Amino acid sequence: MMRSINWLNNGTNGDDFGKLFNSWGLGTQVITATPNKDVIFPGTIMYGHIGDASGLISALFTDPVN
Repeated sequence: MMRSINWLNNGTNGDDFGKLFNSWGLGTQVITATPNKDVIFPGTIMYGHIGDASGLISALFTDPVN
């Protein structure tokens, strides 16, 4: 359930944080591998979360299939 997409950005249905967030599961960002959007590894859907606190900017994403 955490990896199921619960919100998918359509450009008008919420704050995408400067086009950073395009879809979310239950507290988990889903990198959809949509071309020219949020691709880290082309063709790979990844799940994770970003962090931002006290000068730290971080991210942890996994590919549970591979």
